[in-house]
Amino acid sequence: MPGRAGPITVLLLRQPVSMLEGTDAYHDAFGSFCLPSFAVSALDSGSSASGTPIANDLEPLRAAHSPSHPPPSTPHNLEDLSSSPMNNKGYLMTHHMANLHDDESADADDREFCITSFPILSHGTRHVDILAQKIRNALQEGEVYDGVVITSQRAVQAWQEACSLVSADVVLQQTLRMSKQWSQTPFYVVGPATDKSLRQIPVHPALRPKIVFGEQAGNAKGLAHEMAFHASRSPSVQKMLYLVGDKRQPMLRDTLEALHANIELDELMVYITEKDPNFKSNCGLLARDLPQHISGNVGSVQGHSPRSRMIHTLKMTDRSLPATEGEQEIHPDWVVFFSPSGGDYALPELTRRGWLTPNDPAKNLCKIACIGQTTATWVNNTLGYAPDAIAARPTPEALRNAIVNQMRNHWVS
Repeated sequence: MPGRAGPITVLLLRQPVSMLEGTDAYHDAFGSFCLPSFAVSALDSGSSASGTPIANDLEPLRAAHSPSHPPPSTPHNLEDLSSSPMNNKGYLMTHHMANLHDDESADADDREFCITSFPILSHGTRHVDILAQKIRNALQEGEVYDGVVITSQRAVQAWQEACSLVSADVVLQQTLRMSKQWSQTPFYVVGPATDKSLRQIPVHPALRPKIVFGEQAGNAKGLAHEMAFHASRSPSVQKMLYLVGDKRQPMLRDTLEALHANIELDELMVYITEKDPNFKSNCGLLARDLPQHISGNVGSVQGHSPRSRMIHTLKMTDRSLPATEGEQEIHPDWVVFFSPSGGDYALPELTRRGWLTPNDPAKNLCKIACIGQTTATWVNNTLGYAPDAIAARPTPEALRNAIVNQMRNHWVS
């Protein structure tokens, strides 16, 4: 094991799940939820509370628990988590315990991860009225597409908003009750997250997709191969509605053309992507919020497993005050990119802080992980070197495995 005893800190450049919506899968993938600065941690709870409260030097941490895992008794009342800057929709930090080696019984190999999510990008839907009209046309005039391509959850949101407009049309109510056109139209997605979001959207059953392909595709190139395979079974050209953002990559279209796929794409831009106005300040908060810690086993705690014997001393500063002169900024161990467009927005701030250095990976303060090969190619082309870890699939578990495997290999070497 390496000499460092403290948490492995990972920054995920993505929109976290709001605490009102439940736990965050990208955080939970890194291990059981635990409580920093609390002598008896909730390692056995198995999932994160979406929004870990902030500790300070004067008071023990007051914990957030899921309803099925109430907090241990404490003289303090639970605080209103929604009032904490660490618990709003844009910024989430949680702590997790994981075993980084194959032997799960080896308590000495337990390590804590401190996982933080905040977005680089903000998104807004556009042209929902045009999309709604295309949906109406299919219902009223039989102008049915052979497929719909939705490669992001922002496009799912646009589809949901358009379907809501259609459902509100009184003239179409009888048609909707009788129609199966859209529910039987094949939809093509990239990855399980988009697949799940699309299948669960709260819209009229006639507008909710039932035939969805691409959950295993992994990226746009893989999806293009799957689309071409299905299109090859039809003698006619397959016309597909392609819902895109303003910062789309050409990979899907380029791959279809290279495959000479029997597909015609009707593109409609349904969302725009902008830099999140809080990104720079969130980096500053993170540099102050990451724990300066003492971590280790503190002996047996009655009623709790050995994996629960953790205590942490956090040094947190008042985040409303500027850093004092000479104060050393803390940086995460890992930065995880989720898209090339997000990377373009984030890179100037990350390089300004010295967390990443173009063309000289030896000077990086942080290791780099990517959610997939497309983003990894962006890292290589933009920074001049390969990322340290690449998720085999766009899933929380694959990302966690890529990071942990890199750490294992580093220790072995």
